[in-house]
Amino acid sequence: MKIVNAYLKIIATRISQYPDDELPEFLLVGRSNVGKSSFINTILNKRGLARTSSTPGKTQTLNFYLENREELKRVFMIVDFRIKPTEDDILMYQFLKYYDIPVTIIAGKADKVGGSKREHNLTVIRKAIDLAQGDDIIEFSSVSKKGRDEVLNKIESLVVETI
Repeated sequence: MKIVNAYLKIIATRISQYPDDELPEFLLVGRSNVGKSSFINTILNKRGLARTSSTPGKTQTLNFYLENREELKRVFMIVDFRIKPTEDDILMYQFLKYYDIPVTIIAGKADKVGGSKREHNLTVIRKAIDLAQGDDIIEFSSVSKKGRDEVLNKIESLVVETI
């Protein structure tokens, strides 16, 4: 998949602002300072589209109400690959599964985990979150771009599936 152009059209905070074009949608969730903005910029290959900050809590907008979005094809949930998923991470995953929403866990900051710890950390994440069948984990780094192609391929396959 090749992204030719990306821009921020609107930050939708009300239902009346939600897209009504019935195109496939993807949601990105994750706790504060886990790398959501860096993920967006890396996937879209456009620096500065989503603002990054070393200060936690800068992004404070909830863009979509999850329960009733038929267009929502998958949620990308970022967790910190370096540490065990937090209680908030686990609660978010359980919330998404309650509504039967497909999830890909993005194990972010993968460039900061050495080779010998990778499999251990993946096992810790799988065990803590208790991945449902059909959900998966992608190791991701905005520094090395590890996992970018895998995420783009997943998005492309879901878009093609929908058309």
